[in-house]
Formats: sequence, C-alpha cells, structure tokens
Amino acid sequence: MKIKAQLKEQKIKYLPSLSGIDRLIIDVLQSYGPMTREELVKKIKKPRTTIYDHLVKMNIKGIVEKYSVITKKRGRPKVYYRLSQS
Repeated sequence: MKIKAQLKEQKIKYLPSLSGIDRLIIDVLQSYGPMTREELVKKIKKPRTTIYDHLVKMNIKGIVEKYSVITKKRGRPKVYYRLSQS
C-alpha cells in the first residue's frame, strides 16, 4: 500500500511538466507494472522510437527505471521499465 501512495505522489509531482505520451506511459506502468518497450508500444499504440525517446528522457529525470532480466535462453537479456521507487 505504501508503494501505491508513493506512485500517486510521484504522478502528481511530475505531471505538470510531462507530455501526453509521458502521462500515458506512467498510467500504463501504474496499471500493469513493469513492461518491456515492446509491450508498452502495443498498449499505447505509438511508434517504438517515440516510446523509446520518452522512456530515455523519463529515465534521466528519474521517473522510470530500466533493468534487465537474464533468461536461460540465448541472446540479450530482456529490458524492462518500471516507475522509480524513490
């Protein structure tokens, strides 16, 4: 419960300076939890480069965090994005 309250505070804190796509990303991450960029593209229905550009900017501002999950499959680890917890 404490984490949800923090996320709501963060959302209110950052919303005035964010674009519409940034707000959509925050809403989707709040609703569904951590997601890959591909999953965000499918939910928001915007080009993947647009989503990526916004995620990079939001990561720099400290709104979202990026982390990797290593699977037992070959290839690169999956990269997920989530709302920052601080």
